[in-house]
Amino acid sequence: MAETITSFLTREGFDVKHVDSLAHARECLSRDSFDLVILDITLPDGDGRHLLPVVEQKGGTGVVIISGRGAEHDRIFSLEAGADDYLVKPFSLRELAARVRGVLRRIQAPTPARDKEEYHFGPFHLDRHQRSLTHQDRGEIPLTTAEFEVLLCLASNSPGIASRETLTQEALGRPWHPLDRSVDQIIVFLRRKLEEDNNGVRIITVRGRGYLLRAGAAGEKQPF
Repeated sequence: MAETITSFLTREGFDVKHVDSLAHARECLSRDSFDLVILDITLPDGDGRHLLPVVEQKGGTGVVIISGRGAEHDRIFSLEAGADDYLVKPFSLRELAARVRGVLRRIQAPTPARDKEEYHFGPFHLDRHQRSLTHQDRGEIPLTTAEFEVLLCLASNSPGIASRETLTQEALGRPWHPLDRSVDQIIVFLRRKLEEDNNGVRIITVRGRGYLLRAGAAGEKQPF
């Protein structure tokens, strides 16, 4: 399967390197730079997700996980651990290539001059240039690439509502499909990080319309 994927993506114009173990992958990442890693969970020497912290340390490297494990908890765990996308086997090579391009667009997209560089909401400071989220007391809050892009999209649309379609297209870099729950899962992760200390910052679900980032008073009840 790896050979088939390597051949196909090479024909699609990508420069691809195939490694067959966690140990070999760690060695390559320590030596070379990569724009994106396509990562299988089941590898001969362990769970492929053990590589995610190594990739995160590199910075600016996307991760698409491919796996035969389609259970919700596997997808959620992988996305929360730092993966940018998750594709369940069997899948078409064209879909894999589309997911790869979507993640790369999101990572490599230049910052539009018209957009703000910094956003402040409640005790948080979101910096587009530094790609960081900082809390006034807790310091920097770790975010995956997908979490950062979704939060940035919410902040740039605030005080308006960002639809699931908008978040999927602008933050995740791919067309929206009604059955795609990736945005909803990322919102769950962001809520855990933003609402930890009941500081008044909330991501509100507006039924039938999308999501809204709101910075109210701590403990304030939301109408939705």
